[in-house]
Amino acid sequence: MPAQTTETHYNSYWTPDPTSWSPHPTLTPRKLALFEQLISKTSVVLDVGCGDGMHYGARFAHVAQAYHGLDVSSVAVQSARTHGILAQQHNLENVLPFPDSMFDVVICIEVVEHLFEPAFVLGEIKRVLKPAGKLLLAVPNIAHFGNRLRLAFGGFAPGGTPETSARRPWADPHIRFFTVRSFRAFVAEQQMEITRLYGEGFAFFSALPVVSPLLAKWVGWERLDRWSQPIEFMARIMPSICAGHLIAVVQPPR
Repeated sequence: MPAQTTETHYNSYWTPDPTSWSPHPTLTPRKLALFEQLISKTSVVLDVGCGDGMHYGARFAHVAQAYHGLDVSSVAVQSARTHGILAQQHNLENVLPFPDSMFDVVICIEVVEHLFEPAFVLGEIKRVLKPAGKLLLAVPNIAHFGNRLRLAFGGFAPGGTPETSARRPWADPHIRFFTVRSFRAFVAEQQMEITRLYGEGFAFFSALPVVSPLLAKWVGWERLDRWSQPIEFMARIMPSICAGHLIAVVQPPR
């Protein structure tokens, strides 16, 4: 995708529109705990694909010694700067605009599945991390039970936006896909190590093909998600099948 087309697409993605869906990533209890463990007042942090900064950066830009952000969208970058993030516009197809071994912590939350060259970006993250630095890396799990059921019935949902995922998957912004096994292989290919791996987002009642959309018309998607909360522990116990999202703490080789 040409750079200008990419920027235009993600400017639209990050422009608030009350009449349609817009991204609102949540700081789940698991992510919050990991952020709090990794980021301190002495940390120099890079948020790769920082978005508009309203969810992770807005909270931790005021904790870290310095909190940098990169995003291809000028709309997202302008918003991120208002939240105290040292944000700059950057297309992740290019070398990261930082010297080697600059960062104590790099955050990359559900970004690499949007990229044509995710391995290149992970290699660049490795380059800018300090030898003892840590990467918090998260991706959707394409092999969770909801997608397995959809495939069994001839469907597919990439999971990028609710407006495209089921109805127009060819137009969805998710273009790379990960399972637990391929996620581990992806990280290992860059000679990096997953030291901790977690699953979250069981979302049983909102991930059922055919049934969930019908239920949502009756009770709403938010209530379906609440119904799933008591069985969220299944994502932790069986992440390969039950987790909608995978979160890893990654380090360069020791």
